[in-house]
Amino acid sequence: MLTSRLTYRFRAAALLLLLTAILLPARAAAAQPDNSMEARADRFFQYREWVSATALYGVLLDKTPDDTRLYGRAIVAAGMTGDTLRQVQFTDMALKAHVAVDSLFTSVERTSFSVGQTSLYEDYLLTTRRHEPWLARIIDSYLMRYYTYRRDPDGMIAYSRLMLEGNPESLSLLYTLAQGLLLKGDTESALNTYRKIVELNPESLEALLYLANYYDQFSQADTGAAQEALTFFSAAANITTTPYIQSAISRLKARTR
Repeated sequence: MLTSRLTYRFRAAALLLLLTAILLPARAAAAQPDNSMEARADRFFQYREWVSATALYGVLLDKTPDDTRLYGRAIVAAGMTGDTLRQVQFTDMALKAHVAVDSLFTSVERTSFSVGQTSLYEDYLLTTRRHEPWLARIIDSYLMRYYTYRRDPDGMIAYSRLMLEGNPESLSLLYTLAQGLLLKGDTESALNTYRKIVELNPESLEALLYLANYYDQFSQADTGAAQEALTFFSAAANITTTPYIQSAISRLKARTR
């Protein structure tokens, strides 16, 4: 009986020692920082050691040339040191690896915004446009979206007009142009743009209401403006009706009798 108990305790102690030998190294390894190359590159990026980050991301991309996340970080890190040549090289690598252009630009956008350097994204797009002219139209659309996000009227006007040269009846481009013109203070050109939108699509509610409200502000002193406002409000009412639109129509009808 005593021998059995001793044997059982010996086995239990041996099992405990075995488990300890297995688990302790695993716990120790878990407590250690990840010293893989990607982890080191990310730490360099986090602590803004841009040259080192650029170098390590370059090595990583040589091994995995289709990793969109790495391209975003590599291009931003290079941009932070003003190394546009390296940005061009990374972009060329991505294109040769058949990385989708949309995915590449989105990765650079998100990464540059995450480090508070939104203008770096703009600079990168402009640099890429110069070095990859065949991507000009795609890049122009990204620049227009960027300028719209920044509420930059000059950029919105310039790139929407540039895009309209190839697609003159695009409602989305015309809306961007109209918004840019309004931000710029060019009301007359904005009015003409909204009129063109209505000509292309008579059910463009936003354009109808902008025109209606614009002319309505002059309707009390100008019957011509009152008639214009009534025309646009009535067209809007055919699409959707609200108490505001109905009230405006009733008021304007009384003025134009």
